[in-house]
Amino acid sequence: MIDGIDAKLQAKLLCFRGYYVEKGIPIKRNGYVLIALHEPSQSRRCLKVIDGTSGESYLEPSLAYKLQNSGGHANVVNLIENFSIETWFVSVWELWDGDLFDRLNDCFVHGHPLSDVEKKNWFLQILLGVQYLHEHKIAHLDLALENILVKSMDNAIPRVAVCDFDLSLHLPNSTMLREPRGRSAYLTPEAHFKQVYNGLKADVYSLGVILFVLLTNKFPFKIESKESTKHYYFVISSTRKLQNFLEENNLSEPAVDLLSKMLCPELRRISLSEVIQHSFLQPSLMAIHDGKSGKRSRNEITPHSIPRRSIPRRSVSNAGTAAPADGAATLDFAHNDAESSN
Repeated sequence: MIDGIDAKLQAKLLCFRGYYVEKGIPIKRNGYVLIALHEPSQSRRCLKVIDGTSGESYLEPSLAYKLQNSGGHANVVNLIENFSIETWFVSVWELWDGDLFDRLNDCFVHGHPLSDVEKKNWFLQILLGVQYLHEHKIAHLDLALENILVKSMDNAIPRVAVCDFDLSLHLPNSTMLREPRGRSAYLTPEAHFKQVYNGLKADVYSLGVILFVLLTNKFPFKIESKESTKHYYFVISSTRKLQNFLEENNLSEPAVDLLSKMLCPELRRISLSEVIQHSFLQPSLMAIHDGKSGKRSRNEITPHSIPRRSIPRRSVSNAGTAAPADGAATLDFAHNDAESSN
């Protein structure tokens, strides 16, 4: 039995479902994330276990099934099964090597920077996964490095996939929202200020933060606290001020142009399809075949070597550029593992 994990739950998972728990960690809502061996198939899987007595709804499996029933996508994590054991809700997911935050830590700490080809390929894979969600009227609303999984592939750049739909919403009639959802570091300014905002455009902003980290190994803005608004100084400023800020980070002109159209107020923010077609990501897009078909095979191009060592978190630089003293962030942004909203 694994210490810290409900012993009765572990026994029932093994007895009734054939899952031998190897390790696990507690999560919010009185639940766990477990790594377990499925003895009948001899495959290792990831289990998310939620305490049904918490009184909160748990819609993640239903959204995942909706996506899989539409064909699934190589860049969206696959739900294997979903069941209940007494008061526990259990969703079983395919197991990946780790998340993008840890992989970037690995590359950064051990001096193995990603090549431009890798950065663009990984980001395009993320975009294609999110595009699949949007095509099915699902806004993710918690896109973050920790919610992008990585799997090494033989003789190919690793595959990445979007995961964790806890805060995601199916928006069949309207994409407009008011309630903030997501992490402070990735939260669109409209959501932070509790204004009505477009859920799909909020994902584009979060993707802009992810792209900035991929390109610079640091987060774009220093965040004083979860309630702080100072880090939005450049976001809500003029386009020119935002571009000047981005140029200070030694980014190429195409990268500055793309990021300035993602990390900006919603009225100026481009759509996901415009991001995918942007000149910065060409011709990398051409290397990813069948990007919109939903088929689960793609992304096989010649890679540079990437190590797979597991290292401690928080090594990615968080020293985002400070805004001017007249109204900007002044404290270091220690990577915000702060709880997601809602």
